Parts: sequence; C-alpha cells; structure tokens
Amino acid sequence: MDERRKYKRKQISIDVEYDMQPEHLGKANATDISQGGICLITKTQLQRGREFDIKFYVPEFNHAVKVTGKVAWSREEGEKRKLHYINGIEFRKMDERDLDVIIKFVEGATFVDKKM
Repeated sequence: MDERRKYKRKQISIDVEYDMQPEHLGKANATDISQGGICLITKTQLQRGREFDIKFYVPEFNHAVKVTGKVAWSREEGEKRKLHYINGIEFRKMDERDLDVIIKFVEGATFVDKKM
C-alpha cells in the first residue's frame, strides 16, 4: 500500500458520471474511495491537474454525492482492444453532508444519520 495516503480507503465498484465542461461528459467506474479522493477507470485519459465535477450515488446511504475533483495522476492500462485509464482524483470541493456520507461509507457505517 502507498504510504503517502492520509485516509483509509474502501474498495468499491460504483458508477460515476463526470463533467469536464465544456467539451466532455463521461461515465467511469470507481474502484476505491476515501475522504480525500477516488480512483476512476475511464475509457479516455484525463488530463493531470484538470478540475471537474463528479457525481455518484451511495446506495447504502440513499445519497447522491456531488464533488469537484482534480486529476492527481492518470495511467494507461490494458491492451489495444481493452485499453483503459486508471485515474487518481483528489477531492477539492464538496459540502459537509457529502463528506460525512463518504467518511461513514468508508468506515463501514450502514445507517443514515437523521441530522443529514
């Protein structure tokens, strides 16, 4: 495991929508998440340093999370016909409620806080 990570990560498989205005709307699959970021598998390479909007649904909390992320790194993987990109995304902006849901989800909580 990478020792540089600040936060606990959870392995997941969640569909994600992303919006790189003005030119690109896309879909991805998330493979892990922490309160600091998310790892996305995409068909196209995401430009390092680029900020964009991300939306995904956390079914355990019946909650759609909306965040702004920044591409920290991107690498090509696979062969010609199955080429894809693994992208490390750092969360930059999100509201407190979304952060709370992510933290509880990563920690394994299975309830919805009534205050949310």
